[in-house]
Amino acid sequence: MLERFALCRRDTMSAHSCVRSAPLTPPLFEARRLSFTVDASALPVPWPIAFDHDRIAQVLSNLLSNAMKFTQANGTVSLRANWHADCVEFVVRDSGPGIAKHALPHVFERFWQAGTESRDGLGLGLYICKTIVEAHGGRIGVESERGNGATFRFTLPAGQPESDAGVEPVEHSRPEQ
Repeated sequence: MLERFALCRRDTMSAHSCVRSAPLTPPLFEARRLSFTVDASALPVPWPIAFDHDRIAQVLSNLLSNAMKFTQANGTVSLRANWHADCVEFVVRDSGPGIAKHALPHVFERFWQAGTESRDGLGLGLYICKTIVEAHGGRIGVESERGNGATFRFTLPAGQPESDAGVEPVEHSRPEQ
């Protein structure tokens, strides 16, 4: 079934403030005995980019909660943002068990899950992240090696906000009930 949702791109939100207001706060990580760091120092503070804050917060929340879920106590999770000439890159890295090489091409597929031993969730989170990032004109990917954690990166186009930035419909698939 195909459904439409709206992106509300706001040119008043900077990527820096989005990272600084990460959806999952340090106390959640501390409760699980995880070290959590945020680094937005590479971003020019006043530079606004056009993106839907709520949708990007949803992407960050999903990536950070996955990192928290798959990282053992005393591990680390980090969120970093980097400025490039044509985009802002967000990087979520963890020290969890990593993802097997054969699984990497599938992690953004709808209903796909890495392990069969635990059926936490529906296997939609990373698929939704990919849909949101691509709707913004960005890209998302993962790098991992079994035993060495995982690094998820996504980009959002940078530059002057479009003059007609506002609400725009985006089509995405919705699973049949």
